[in-house]
Amino acid sequence: AEATGETISNDAFVFGIAPHSYGAAGSRAAFVNDEDYSADTLRSLSTLYNAIVTNGYAAGLGNSETSDTLDAESFFEMLRIGGTLAEAIAVAVSKIDYTTVAAGSPLMTVAFALGGYNIYRGVGGIEDIDWDSPVAYLRDGEDNITFVQDLLPGLHYIYAVRAVSSAGVQERNTHVITYVRTDEQGNLLSAPLGRPTDLVVNVQQSNLLVGFSYYTPPGFAQTDGFDILSDNGTGQLDLDNPVATVERSLYERFDFEVSITRPEMPVLMAVRAREGQRTGPISEILFIPLSGAPAPIQIL
Repeated sequence: AEATGETISNDAFVFGIAPHSYGAAGSRAAFVNDEDYSADTLRSLSTLYNAIVTNGYAAGLGNSETSDTLDAESFFEMLRIGGTLAEAIAVAVSKIDYTTVAAGSPLMTVAFALGGYNIYRGVGGIEDIDWDSPVAYLRDGEDNITFVQDLLPGLHYIYAVRAVSSAGVQERNTHVITYVRTDEQGNLLSAPLGRPTDLVVNVQQSNLLVGFSYYTPPGFAQTDGFDILSDNGTGQLDLDNPVATVERSLYERFDFEVSITRPEMPVLMAVRAREGQRTGPISEILFIPLSGAPAPIQIL
């Protein structure tokens, strides 16, 4: 954890600190304070002493005078590759003397997770996931987990899972995600449906051949089928009365087509995904003119 004015709870490692408070004790390994005068002496009531003696950290690093530059990335990378606490401190500071104070077992190493899965969360989309801070993890051999998360009303959360190899290397992808959405009252909403794409209408003598593509994005709900929509001669799409439906019995299919009786022209055509009584966003809308040749796509 990198704490700034927060309550520190169940954090094995803390690097960089400001006014804070301690929460419930967890698996506490090392506390690094990068503020000036963060450890006047190990016998003082400084934040470093308080962390080690009072709040149960096994090791600590602080400064008696002006802080040297402490490199968090080097500190944690040395531990990740199997280095000892002494080696991690050595690569993280420019020197260790009376101005930089280290305390703890120099031969201590970290038992990072080897194998299993890390679970991450963001508020919004994939780009908002905090990849530096797992919210939970499954150890090697575990296939389910229960953990508590606070969900604020009206927000869309995204969770992602990444596998960790037996060597401790984590994959870099977003293949396994799910969306958790709440309404303004805090009630959970169903996973969203995707939007059909690449709508094409082929005008034939007595019918219309409607084709489109659909791919279920990661974290979205699977669809039962699709509604083919038209304006029924009104100039506005009739969302309540589809002119045809397409069932989706094979989830691996991405391209669909259906033939419908040719309506009065001109006509507007669109398609949407459906799950039970719930419908998703409509595709782009095509305007089919009297000539029978589809006009360029218009977003209405």
